[in-house]
Amino acid sequence: MIKDNGFENTSGNGELEDELLEALNKKGLLPTDEEAAADGETAGQGEAAEEAGPGEDAEDSAQPEEESLEEFLSEDAAEEEAPEQDGKAKGKKPKKSKRDSRRFRYGSMATAVTAVVTVLVVVLNVVVSLLADRFPINIDLTQNKLFSLSDNSVEIAKSINKDVQVIVFGSEDLYKNPNMGSDYYLVEALYKEIYKALQQYTSYSGGKVSVKYEDLNLNPQLATQYTKYEVTSGDILLLCGDRYQKASFNDMYEISGDGYTQAQTVSSKVEVALASRIKNVMRDTVQVITAFVGHEEDEDTVSALKSIYEANGYEFKELNLASSEEIDANTVAGLIVGPTKDFTAEEIERLQKWLDNDGKLDRNLMVFADFQAECKNLYEFLNVEYGLEVTDNLIMETSLTRTFRYSGYYPYADTADTEFTKDLSGSGNVLIPLTRQIITHKENNAENSLYNVPLITSPESAKLMKIKDATDENASSEDDKSFAADAYPINGMAAAVKWTYVDNEQVKTNVILSGSSQIILAASQANVKNENVLISALNAMTGVVDDINVSTKSLERDTITFSDSTTLIVGLGVFTVGIPVIILVICLVVFLKRRHL
Repeated sequence: MIKDNGFENTSGNGELEDELLEALNKKGLLPTDEEAAADGETAGQGEAAEEAGPGEDAEDSAQPEEESLEEFLSEDAAEEEAPEQDGKAKGKKPKKSKRDSRRFRYGSMATAVTAVVTVLVVVLNVVVSLLADRFPINIDLTQNKLFSLSDNSVEIAKSINKDVQVIVFGSEDLYKNPNMGSDYYLVEALYKEIYKALQQYTSYSGGKVSVKYEDLNLNPQLATQYTKYEVTSGDILLLCGDRYQKASFNDMYEISGDGYTQAQTVSSKVEVALASRIKNVMRDTVQVITAFVGHEEDEDTVSALKSIYEANGYEFKELNLASSEEIDANTVAGLIVGPTKDFTAEEIERLQKWLDNDGKLDRNLMVFADFQAECKNLYEFLNVEYGLEVTDNLIMETSLTRTFRYSGYYPYADTADTEFTKDLSGSGNVLIPLTRQIITHKENNAENSLYNVPLITSPESAKLMKIKDATDENASSEDDKSFAADAYPINGMAAAVKWTYVDNEQVKTNVILSGSSQIILAASQANVKNENVLISALNAMTGVVDDINVSTKSLERDTITFSDSTTLIVGLGVFTVGIPVIILVICLVVFLKRRHL
């Protein structure tokens, strides 16, 4: 028996034994003299342990010695450099030591764990990237939550039940990561807000809203695919079935001025523009409003009114009553916007016939008078048929606190509480520049088949001035020709309601007359309700329920400030507790894993 290495010699061949010992010695498998002595002591202890009984200190006695990395590598190198033995030696392989088995076991496990972790990291990265596109996580630290949808917008997004495709005509990188310099921080904020808002609409709608970017600058030929919509760079096109809505970049913001300080503010209308257009493009019915043009109207005023109503879901058309063109059958309201040339008798007859609708009524008209035009036929028609008189008197406010830039002919007026101005009543909340006095001749009594309703009024601090005196360039400032009204308040806008019964159902025709066409252009001013009044009045006439209650957001750049809750979360939660705890856990896990190696 060869007790030195644990092998049993059964052949009795001395030469074979020597060859085998020499081979084992070259491979470093034979113990040194010191190791042999230690093995002897260990064996003695083992025998004593066997005599003492099984299970006692057996595990401790069999525990292999710890070895360094250098020893491990030297052993591997020795094995690789060992010469091959003859056929008999090759046929009998030595047993692997417990130390080698343990190394192999832990090395294989480490390799497997590393491979699995690597695969998991790659898969997790792909999954997170896909989920981030579908369900973006936004941390908005801006004071007014510029890059987060308001609760009302979120509700609108969640209520979307049709597929809506949004096409942004611009580079996606420009909207996602705008970098235009500090001088253009307002434009950068708008681009980023548009990108974030559309991303959140896609998420909250459950994928009903899809977004793509088409860069017309890089590929001008793309414009030919959208010729029908007349798009340009910066436009946003919304498609839903056969319907579409379009918004320009200019629709995404507004610049307003303060009448007292003359300071300007810039506000974002991104949420308002997107919410209204998304809801409008999904509507099943088309609400058409037709402007009766051809009377030397101011194009800017018509365009401004068109922009307001199109943004709120109406399809805007134009028609000259002197032509033979038929009025669109889907027209829910007609518009007359500041004509400076009178209507002919034939045009008035056609207008009256359309409003009467063969006795069925159910038609609507809004008229905005020019402050100095003489339209005798038109004004007489409104007075005789609906009790609304356009006078030659301009409203002049004497209280400077109720004027825009201290001009009496640019007064802030009051909004009455009526069915046409719901939730808009207030004092001095509408700016009515160059407004003619409107006199109502019908009592405000809904029981009458024709009644008048004052909508916008001025208090007793206002006076009247004849148009010819107000526009007289030779008039002296000391020659005050203003005078008090016969009755107060003075009407700047009023409505007429004519109703009847058709098949036991009440039907109405509504006519609204504004003494100023400038009320439209003044809608861009700050802190006024002009646009709200224009929208509310039209919606009331056409029966449209306005359920879009989204506010504008300031784009002014302020120092980033944190609320108390945000400061607590970011400061204490993340930096003071969160990150240190994560590091501590990682260190503890590494320690526990490594201490037995």
